[in-house]
Amino acid sequence: MKYYGNLTNRLMEGQKELPKLEVGMGVTEMLWSDRNAYEITKVIDQKHFKMRRYEAKHIGSYGENNWELISDPDGYEYEMVYRYGGWYSKVTYTKEGIENRLKKDGYILLDQKIVDKAMKDGVAYDYNKMNIYIGEANYYYDFEF
Repeated sequence: MKYYGNLTNRLMEGQKELPKLEVGMGVTEMLWSDRNAYEITKVIDQKHFKMRRYEAKHIGSYGENNWELISDPDGYEYEMVYRYGGWYSKVTYTKEGIENRLKKDGYILLDQKIVDKAMKDGVAYDYNKMNIYIGEANYYYDFEF
């Protein structure tokens, strides 16, 4: 298990009971000391949903953590899957997407196993662990770094 520095983040991490997922429910991603806020946009089942990051508008003076969270309907949607006792962001790579990126840039920064699988099967998935708390959208920026 990865531990994070901020005490509040440490207290929120490792959510034992999974709440009943609902569209519009808040989600908080804990980083080292910062937190990012998301909203659930689609519930596929109780261990699979999509979420989109809020825009955080700063209110007040420099150093104050007063934020207005604004829904961003055009924002990127993260597909989340509960597996191995934690939440993972599921990223889908297609053969066409990889070929287009190679044509445009001449290279692609991906694990070769993922590229090979997508080229062979037409699609490949990658999973990235995210330390999230479901039930509250909380944004925090640590001005000391």
